[in-house]
Amino acid sequence: WQFDGTNVMAAKPLASGNIFGADVNVKRVIEINRDKEIVWEHKTGQNCFDCDRLPNGNTIFGCPSYVREVTTTGDLVREWKISGRLNGFQALPSGNILVANYGRNEVVELSPEGEQVWEFKENGPCDVFRLPSGNTLI
Repeated sequence: WQFDGTNVMAAKPLASGNIFGADVNVKRVIEINRDKEIVWEHKTGQNCFDCDRLPNGNTIFGCPSYVREVTTTGDLVREWKISGRLNGFQALPSGNILVANYGRNEVVELSPEGEQVWEFKENGPCDVFRLPSGNTLI
């Protein structure tokens, strides 16, 4: 299976069998079915590097200067402002997010209110994952 005409980063399979990804050049997040049809799309306003579908059905995506959560209809739920340049992120079950901030050489964990609750200095982090053990993979 292949879907041409996009520059999708962070492509992820969904439980439905569809593919979900951040189309960096077109500045959108898309969901593509196996028949190669775009079945959901949301314009991001900036080049988008990462995205995920949350358990509640909302979509969360990361652009260089913000992370946004939107509903299935595209309504904004919340936004985290990023100073520097986001390269990747992970939404945590707690509602916090981990951000690989390439522009500030750090990885931070932000609360839903945008407060920094954890930080680790690292040169040029590209992505970040909190492992089941509680350790953080950068």
